[in-house]
Amino acid sequence: MIKLKELIKEYGLKDMTWNRPKPLNEAPDELAELVREFSRLGKLFKKYAHTRSRDLDSGGNRLVGKALKNYNTFFASFKAMYQRIT
Repeated sequence: MIKLKELIKEYGLKDMTWNRPKPLNEAPDELAELVREFSRLGKLFKKYAHTRSRDLDSGGNRLVGKALKNYNTFFASFKAMYQRIT
């Protein structure tokens, strides 16, 4: 069986840069973009739910409503975290 060290040597992975988290002083720009994208995604979810609500039965509408509520909870939490960091 080939050892991990041998694989790293063979494929030259030793020189590879690993995906490390950016320092917090660089992260807010990327997080701000995520906040914008999550906001846009939430609007698309709401629009889709509104257009499809007539086609769904009451169980389907409850499921969609619950999913939207969960998304809104997630987005509020993410936004609060972003505001705390910046």
